[in-house]
Parts: sequence; C-alpha cells; structure tokens
Amino acid sequence: AMSIIAHSRPELIKKIFHPDSRTSSREGMYSIMLYQGKVPEIVTVDDKFFVDGRSKRHAFVRLCTDPTTNEREIWPLLIEKAYAKFHGSYSNIEGGLVHTAMEELTNGAG
Repeated sequence: AMSIIAHSRPELIKKIFHPDSRTSSREGMYSIMLYQGKVPEIVTVDDKFFVDGRSKRHAFVRLCTDPTTNEREIWPLLIEKAYAKFHGSYSNIEGGLVHTAMEELTNGAG
C-alpha cells in the first residue's frame, strides 16, 4: 500500500506524518497519523529498527535512497513500524488487504 501511495499520490505520504514529524527528529521520535474507521489515531514510534542477524539488513521493509538527493530515507520504516504497532505486531500485518491498508494510511483519500 505504501508503494502504491508513494508512486501515485506522493503528497499523501507527507500527510501520514504529524506536522511535527515531517523532518528529521533529534530525539528519534515520530508521530504517524493512521485511521481506524475514519477516526484518526496518532501512533508514536522511535527510529530504532529490527536488523536481521545474518544479513545485517533491516528485517522488514528496506531503507531507500532518494534518487534526486542521494540521501537515505527512513519514512517507509517509520510508517511500517507505526502500522505494526497500530495492529499489535509485525506478524499481524503480514499479508492482508491492500485497500484496507490504504484506507488506514490515508483516511480513504482517493
């Protein structure tokens, strides 16, 4: 769902982040806005992520590099972590329905 939103409506990715969390946080805390049945819920996460012990890579979604600035972007990891927290665990968000995730991430913005 994040990939679809990022490629088709990139401005919505910015709106997922609380205004105070749209830039790098010195404290390492970020607030993500998710929606449960059109009701907004702010989920706060830190910038510490699981790493696979063997590969030394992030265990779930991968870091990406902005092709225009060549800077590493952590927004996918932050959104995924908030979404997992929203649903109780990473295992609870494996699989699922894309349209449900899109509604929970964007409040059904079309």
